[in-house]
Amino acid sequence: MEDEEIKKEEAKPEEKPDKPEQAKPEPKPEPVPEQPDSSELDSLKAENSRLRIERTAMLEAVRMGVDSRQIDYVLKLAEFPENADTKAITSAIQKVLDDVPAFKAENSAKAKGFQIGADNSKQTPEADAIAKAFGNTRKD
Repeated sequence: MEDEEIKKEEAKPEEKPDKPEQAKPEPKPEPVPEQPDSSELDSLKAENSRLRIERTAMLEAVRMGVDSRQIDYVLKLAEFPENADTKAITSAIQKVLDDVPAFKAENSAKAKGFQIGADNSKQTPEADAIAKAFGNTRKD
């Protein structure tokens, strides 16, 4: 019986795999990225330069004491040359601050918040106040 099984197995045609020697697919050539034309490249360079100048100008404005709420206005008024360096940016901002000193932040030592009573920054000595109340002028 074993001989019969062996003969049957030998008589069967040899099974071939579905895909002989699993052929590797040939790699497709990678598509070459399109090269941007020179006008697009120039516009990207100009935009990069503008953003660099704007960032440097913001930092310089803060360093020079411009009120944080006024920085955008100062930068719009300042005239920056193309490819400006830090020195040119600083001088342009300084010119705007000289023309409009209101853009500078007020002294930070001044207390912020509510004030109770009158502003005491211009106090006169008590004797001067009394003399003034009676119409007398003090002579030292």
